[in-house]
Amino acid sequence: MTNGRIYQLSHCTYICKYHLVWTTKYRGKVLADKYIKLELKRILKLICRWKGFVLHAWHIGDEHIHLYITIAPKYSVSYAMSILKGK
Repeated sequence: MTNGRIYQLSHCTYICKYHLVWTTKYRGKVLADKYIKLELKRILKLICRWKGFVLHAWHIGDEHIHLYITIAPKYSVSYAMSILKGK
């Protein structure tokens, strides 16, 4: 099957990994500053720990963000994105 970890809840066993990408408005290079990238990484790790998401990898470019993340099936992908983008 896969070499990844299999997660469990009380009612299911799952491997739900997602590659999430979002960009800034008009592809503006507002994430180019090193301090902003470090602060975003800190905030994303904090939110993932708070909601129980597993953050496998990330990349923050000058105008986009890539996340490779495991989300429990009790949360929808749209809910996870709204939490990550909203905070």
